[in-house]
Amino acid sequence: MNSPLTPLDFLERSRFVWRDKIAVSSGTSHFTYSEYDNRVRCLASALAVRGAGKGDRVAVLAPNTIMALEVHFAVPMIGAVLVMLNTRLTGSELAWIINHCGAKILLVDPRLQAVIAPHLEELPGVECVIYDYEELLQSATPLGARMEPDEQDMICINYTSGTTGFPKGVMFSHRGAALNAISELSEHGLNESSVYLWTLPLFHCNGWCFSWAVTAAGGRNILLD
Repeated sequence: MNSPLTPLDFLERSRFVWRDKIAVSSGTSHFTYSEYDNRVRCLASALAVRGAGKGDRVAVLAPNTIMALEVHFAVPMIGAVLVMLNTRLTGSELAWIINHCGAKILLVDPRLQAVIAPHLEELPGVECVIYDYEELLQSATPLGARMEPDEQDMICINYTSGTTGFPKGVMFSHRGAALNAISELSEHGLNESSVYLWTLPLFHCNGWCFSWAVTAAGGRNILLD
């Protein structure tokens, strides 16, 4: 039996094994693995309704919020490709990356709206810009069956700093992300008792795949903006 490697399996397993365990704490909000999975599926459904599907790029501009964490599962759940944007870049630099990756949907934390808003007319490929994340989730119905990826499908594109020119897009596969996350479990000794405080930016190499690794372990994410 051939079972493709994908980080999507991590959330499904943790939802089953640790259903009532706290998965994410963000400010005064706390979500169990069951609630976390439901939110992810609502986001996946909302993105699909707005036209995102297999191979489409979904760009995200946000500090370490719950949105920045949940997109790591929701976007690949519909076969789309996640592009996390560096919050420290200028609007023109962000616009270049968004155009280069061919993003179809852009999710923006409201606090960063002023950075990207003046450049929206420079983004002809972006069909939908979302600022109110919680409203988006509340209006959605949870996704049923996920899209089953080929393990060599792209799961995300990470952009370099571009210190020697324009930024370069580095492509991660489902298999590569899953293997790296599993390696983090071993290297850092993550388990169901682990509590991970997010100081590393989630936009930086997808948090070095800890966005998937902590969930694989059944640990708890603590988010700080």
